[in-house]
Amino acid sequence: MLNYSNPAAIVAEATRRLRPTSKIINICDMPIALMDIMATICDLHDHNDLVVGYYGLNHFGWWWKIEDKQGHDLMPTIKAHMAKNGYAGEGSDLAFVDDSWLQTFKKAKDVYALDPITIPNTYLKYYLYPDYVVK
Repeated sequence: MLNYSNPAAIVAEATRRLRPTSKIINICDMPIALMDIMATICDLHDHNDLVVGYYGLNHFGWWWKIEDKQGHDLMPTIKAHMAKNGYAGEGSDLAFVDDSWLQTFKKAKDVYALDPITIPNTYLKYYLYPDYVVK
């Protein structure tokens, strides 16, 4: 089975518990979409212009390193943006998103504030702010 549902890590854990011997591949493209936003914030073309270090599973992850192809550390620029706007705000090309996604990108500011050493995936709000999500 191929699981491409959201939030992927929660669904992956639930299916593992219910069907521990099932053959399931859990995937997510959110890290790529967020890296495109990061590239825009840093005035780069897209995620292919970034060299990153990422740990976690699907939606449940963090970036610990983000550089351009020349090795320049982009973390300070992205962290400053995250502290002020999350993934939204000036420098982010989010004209294509509906209001619920815009709120998700803005909520990343609060998730980032919990651990300002790394850059979080947006879906961490499901784990860290469950009451916010269901309201």
